[in-house]
Parts: sequence; C-alpha cells; structure tokens
Amino acid sequence: MGLFSKDAAPFSEGIHQYEANRNVKALRSFMRAAKKGDAAAMFNIGCMYDQGDGVTQDRQKALYWYEKAAEKKVVKAMFNLGLLYHSEEGNLRDDQKATYWFERAAERGDAEAMLNMGILYERGEGVAQDKKRAALWYERATDNGCVAAMTILGDYFSNADDMVGGKEKAAFWFEKAAESGDATAMFNLGLIYSHGTGVKQDREKALYWYEMAAQNGLVQAMFNLGLTYSGGKGKVRDIQKALHWFEEAAANGDVDAMLNAARLYCGGNGIEQDRQKAARWYEEAAVNGNVEAMYTVGTIYLQGDGIDQDTRKAFYWYKKASEYNHADSMFNLGLMYSKGMGVAQDKNKALFWYEKAAELNIVYAMLNIGLMYDHGDGVAQDKQKAFSWYERAAKAGDAVAMRILGVMYSTGEGVMQDKKKALQWLKKAAAFGDAEAKTILIHPQMKEWFAE
Repeated sequence: MGLFSKDAAPFSEGIHQYEANRNVKALRSFMRAAKKGDAAAMFNIGCMYDQGDGVTQDRQKALYWYEKAAEKKVVKAMFNLGLLYHSEEGNLRDDQKATYWFERAAERGDAEAMLNMGILYERGEGVAQDKKRAALWYERATDNGCVAAMTILGDYFSNADDMVGGKEKAAFWFEKAAESGDATAMFNLGLIYSHGTGVKQDREKALYWYEMAAQNGLVQAMFNLGLTYSGGKGKVRDIQKALHWFEEAAANGDVDAMLNAARLYCGGNGIEQDRQKAARWYEEAAVNGNVEAMYTVGTIYLQGDGIDQDTRKAFYWYKKASEYNHADSMFNLGLMYSKGMGVAQDKNKALFWYEKAAELNIVYAMLNIGLMYDHGDGVAQDKQKAFSWYERAAKAGDAVAMRILGVMYSTGEGVMQDKKKALQWLKKAAAFGDAEAKTILIHPQMKEWFAE
C-alpha cells in the first residue's frame, strides 16, 4: 500500500488498526482524517480501494481518493493515478490522462514516473512516439536511481543499429544495472560478452554474468549456462555443469531445459547414462505441452526404455501429440489400432490415422494403407486403391512400395500389365536396397520373362 505515517489522531489510529489487520476500522479512521484534510489519509484510502485491501475493490473510488491526495501534492498519488489510467483493468484506460499524471509525478522527482514517461514516449501511448525523448526520460530515471531504467536503456541502445556507439552504450547501461543487482541486465551482459557486441569477446565474463543472473533466479540464464557448458570448447566445456544448469532451469519450468537434460541422460556423453531420468524429464516436458516430448514419451512407454513398458500410456501420449498434428504420432496410433496395442483393435480407426499421417507425407502410412486395401485387412479388398497408395509411397521413396509396384505391373493386379514399368520399379527398389527386389530380378524365370 505504501502507507504514510503521521502522529496526529485519527490518522495514527488508522495506522495502528491497519497494522493490526483491522482494516475496516483502519478505513474509518482514515476517513475521519481525510475529512479534516489529511492528504496522507486520502492516499491510503485510495490504496485500500485500489488493491481491495480490507474493502471491496473499487477502482473508481481509488481514482477519487488519489485525485484528492494529488491535489494536495502527494506525489505517489499522482504516480498511482498514472498507473490506473494506463491499466487495462476496470475500463479506465486513458493514455493521455496517464501521461498527465506520470509527468506531474516525474517533475516532482518520482523515478518510477520518469521510467513510465520513457515507456509512453517509446511506445507512442498518450503522446507522439519519440524515442529520443524516451531515452531522455530513461536517463533522468537512472539519475534518480531507477535500476529498471538502466536495463531499458541497455535494450534501447542495443536495438539502435543505426546509432554510432550504440552497442558500447548498451554495454555501459547493462553493466550499471547489473552492478545494481538487476538479473535481466546480468543476463544481457552475459550475452554481450559471449558475442563480443560493444565489448571485447570474453567467454569467462559471459559465464560470470550468466551465473550471477542464474543465482538471482533468472531461468533463461540457467538455460544459457547449460548451453554454454554443453557446447563450449576447451576449459568451457563441462557436461556435468551443463546438466546441473539444465536441471536447475528445468526445475523452474523451462521446457527446453527439460529436453536438454533428457538428451544428456540418454547420451551419457560425459555423464553416467540414465534412461530412467531421461524418461522422467521427457515426460515432464510432455506434461508442459512440448509436442515432440509427447511423441518421445509415447515411444519410451511403448518400448519400455528406462521405465516399465506401458502400451496404454504410449497410446495416451501419441494421442496427445496427434492433437497437435504430430505426423509420426498419428502413424503410431494407426499401428496401435491395427494391432490392438494399448487400445481395442479397430481397423477403421487404424485406417483413419494412417490417412491423417499420409496427408502429412508419412511414407510408411501410405504403404500400410496400400497393404490394407491389397489384402482386405479390415477394409473391402480393392487392388486399384492399393496400387494408388503404393504408387504414392514409391514416389515418396519407399523401396518396399517400389518392389510391390513392380510385382503388380508384372502380374497385372490393380493395373494394366506393363513389363517395362515392372522392370523399372523393381530395378529402382533394388537400387534403394530392397533385397527381395534383387532376388526377383535375378530369378531365372523373371529374367527370361523380361527378356521376351
């Protein structure tokens, strides 16, 4: 709330009641003080209505009491008016009024109001957009000790590609903010030293600032430390440290870190391989919405890789990934419905999912649809449809489909017999490594038939 303290009753009585968590009585005391013209009491009433602190939240009443306090030169009331008018809540948004009150507070020395004036000019909200004036307001805020303004100035100069010396100024402001404890600035300073932007490239300083940011709770810095240690060279490369920071970031909800930790445990390169921990991190990433992780977890449960095999859970994760149009998961759902793995066998649903996967260019799905129509597996046998699907798979590079096309052209099943095309597809299948096609081509009877 930012309550003011005064000695005079009834204001002091209001403070006493508020500190004892008797907010209703506190409000009554502040009201009595406000009626006597007490500006601090007016401000405190505004805060209570603004935050719903012991009273029903009412932004209109908060505005009324802040304006009463602002008329009596309470700078924080002016600032809070700016915040309310700049807020999306309560249908109060009015950027021009926000500008008016922020400027009044800023001119009376409020650093946060100066910061907000910079933001308004940078975005062109309530005023004509003017990035140079924005920078001036940010600099005024930094002169008054506003660390957030230092970080914003760092961003401002970092993105000013056409400004001479901009990158150096960015480094200067990020360092000022970092030395004042701003974790985001520490992270940005790490990026600057990592890439040598505006400063001499220095990997050790980059690591130092990443670690400082990470120790201050910035998850992105933890992740970058993992990347730096896992992908670095020489002294910088340290897989144990990479795993530590990936797991720290993962524990704080970073999904990419979960995936990277899982991959390190899978690979076992520089650490002890641990499939169980890999499975745990993949599943955590899947629970947090990563589609590729859903597919991977499905495969882990299907194969029992590091955890007990569970085809029902495999089916569940493939289904979840398929909801996001993950093609390989759709194909695997087709397989599971076809074989009755983790779900009741259902050839119609198998065909449905194969077709969905085929639409997304999964070649094995095209081949399997062809096989279903070829053999009447859960569908009415239809050699022409089978041929059509084999042809799609073959043209997409599937050697088995090429060989089957060759055989169909040689027998005239599902298509007009065509010796030339039969030989063409069999040779192509053999060139793609299909052993059965090679066997067919060297069989004496086939050699004789092709020679006729």
